[in-house]
Amino acid sequence: MDGWDPARESPTEWAAGRLSRGYTLFRGRGGLERARRLLESGRVALLLDGLDEVGGKLRNAMVSALEQAPFRLVLISRAKEAVLTAKWAGLAGAVALEILPVAPSDAAAYLLDDLPEQAPLAWRALTERLLHDPDSAVARALASPLAVTLLREVYTDAGPVDELLDDSRFATPGATTSPHCRWGSPGCW
Repeated sequence: MDGWDPARESPTEWAAGRLSRGYTLFRGRGGLERARRLLESGRVALLLDGLDEVGGKLRNAMVSALEQAPFRLVLISRAKEAVLTAKWAGLAGAVALEILPVAPSDAAAYLLDDLPEQAPLAWRALTERLLHDPDSAVARALASPLAVTLLREVYTDAGPVDELLDDSRFATPGATTSPHCRWGSPGCW
């Protein structure tokens, strides 16, 4: 939402500009108009992050302007800022969702769900750590729904998922889910 001034630019104009700068489909001659038509068609939904990083008055103006947007949207915000904004400027038909931490038992059940009944030893070791050491770095990392999902996608059933139990390599939740790793590389998800 960076750089948008709703007093000077409609949500559609702002979003069309962002699309034309960020996606090759909308670059070049006619790209801005194609982006605008797509947004106005209502056949696209935008995922907008950063609302909570905007000051209160500007945030309220943005939400009021978005009320008139022809496209569907998902606004991502910290809970506190979302509650404050909803008091002053609401979106008709909006639904608030809060992503909660995943309990270790739920993470373990999810990770084992698609595995054979006799899960591979590496997966059993990982889920045992989740259940018996909920303060471990890997358990804290897997409190994130995204992290649990990515882990299951990155490691195959026979993959070396137990490498995440190496506390010297993965001493913190951030090290476990390092953003500096290439997505999809074992040990880096």
